[in-house]
Amino acid sequence: MSMQAMNWVELVINRINSHQIHHHMYKITRQRLFAETLVRKGGECIALIGPSRIGKTLIAIALELMMNPQASDDFLVRRPVVRLTCRNRGDRGTFSTKAFFLDALAAIKHPFYTIDGDDIAGNVESIRRNDRETTASLEAVLENALQVLRTKYLVIDETQHLQYMTGGVQSALQMMEFFKTLAEKLDIVLIFIGAYPIVNVLQLSPHLLGRTCTIEMQRYSSSSEEDLIYFQEVLNWYSQDV
Repeated sequence: MSMQAMNWVELVINRINSHQIHHHMYKITRQRLFAETLVRKGGECIALIGPSRIGKTLIAIALELMMNPQASDDFLVRRPVVRLTCRNRGDRGTFSTKAFFLDALAAIKHPFYTIDGDDIAGNVESIRRNDRETTASLEAVLENALQVLRTKYLVIDETQHLQYMTGGVQSALQMMEFFKTLAEKLDIVLIFIGAYPIVNVLQLSPHLLGRTCTIEMQRYSSSSEEDLIYFQEVLNWYSQDV
């Protein structure tokens, strides 16, 4: 391959990697989510569901960017939208409640629970200190932090991971009940985001089902002429170089 061809390939790769295509499914789902946040009251829920890798998290990030002030990384700055992510950090890939709360406090950059910097010895000591915390105390700290930030929308991304909780279904139900109680107490709207298995988690709590608005972000369908037209626009974008 010639040097000129190599340069062309690099330019194409850089262009694709540095751009996000806000395609039709993304745009219409984002509009629906933003509209629902305006009419939901504290204690109510929104569930954004769909296949993996379709852009659900990007929509949540867009909601953060639109509603949060630019200096929202500062712990003392008002943060209307807080986004937390469920990860399986327990033994053998299970979901750990305590690990979730520690991740949540780190995500909002709580000054007492953020492990950062190049001080390896200090970080190890911080991890040991956090390990001595109880789950109940971490719950209380998170609740207080959301009050300080005056949060109105709490986004729980990758909610489907709750089905892997240590303790099984009963533990997952207790976690969902915690979210419900927290939302009611702090007048917060809950936004659950996840792949389709999230339905198995949401249905554990009858209290949430009755107050949840579900938004499905679907893939394009070959049986829909409108979908084919919009998908052609995506192909056209890539076809500029390929």
